[in-house]
Amino acid sequence: MKHNDNNTQETIFHKARKNALILRIGEVLSDSLFVLVKWNFYFFITCLPIVTIGPAMAALSRCTNLLAKDDRVVYTATKNYFDCFRQSVKKTMGFGIAFVAANAVFVSGLLVYVKMMADNMMYIPMVSASLLALAVIWAVTMHTLPLVWEEDDSITDKSFKELVKTAAVTALTRIKGTVTAVVVNALTLLLTAAYFPATLPVVLTVTFVIPAMTAAFAHTDPQSFN
Repeated sequence: MKHNDNNTQETIFHKARKNALILRIGEVLSDSLFVLVKWNFYFFITCLPIVTIGPAMAALSRCTNLLAKDDRVVYTATKNYFDCFRQSVKKTMGFGIAFVAANAVFVSGLLVYVKMMADNMMYIPMVSASLLALAVIWAVTMHTLPLVWEEDDSITDKSFKELVKTAAVTALTRIKGTVTAVVVNALTLLLTAAYFPATLPVVLTVTFVIPAMTAAFAHTDPQSFN
């Protein structure tokens, strides 16, 4: 009897979390869509030099994670983004370059193996390994960037090695949300690239903020929504 009561309580708890998540997503889309478009454009222009992609990713991640929890961040949307960008330059510049380099290596390998797979099915494991590596990189990154900031909005003193370890654990404990966010990231970027330059208007409005917001909800506990 006690076991059944525990199962009932867990079911109610999970339903409450799911309902809170759906409600918060609806609120963000209805109340903050223009702010998301602004952040998307800011991200686009601040990562154009490529070497600044780390601070740009950190700023977008910070803003979307704050928005997932609370609407107040939208009232100073521009200031919030560029403050986060400036503050995270030193901490995340190297991480961003490493992220781009790792993606370049595995995406290049994936394209080569896919081409080879068309002639020889023995390359299927190579394709799978490349996809898995990219998924792991994105999953850990989406949980690492929010950890750059402490609760008091200061940059953490922890090393990126420590942050990555914590992010890896978070990715595993929130596996459903993490997998969903990785899939959304992949589909959004693939579709955008496949139809470029026709998708340029989309790039300037929502291409980057959709994955970022999805990652924010994957990282954020619904109990923290205000």
